[in-house]
Amino acid sequence: MVGNPYEDVGSAVDSGYVQIVWGAVGGLGSGSPSRQFTQISFGETVHAGDQFGYPVDLLEDVGQGEPPSPMRSRWASARRAST
Repeated sequence: MVGNPYEDVGSAVDSGYVQIVWGAVGGLGSGSPSRQFTQISFGETVHAGDQFGYPVDLLEDVGQGEPPSPMRSRWASARRAST
């Protein structure tokens, strides 16, 4: 899983996305095609500057039960305050 927070989605500059790159015996990216997720994937609206994917935390995001990272908590708090 790779966060791409500074990528543009349509005309929304730095809105970002998360990409899953599958691996296989031949190495990373040699399996199934990669898949990209934006806020739209989760029923949300894309805005310029969202930087979605910035706080990618595999332990939490893949459900391994770890507590959220401090960066993720600050980012989420900032997003809630700005909406």
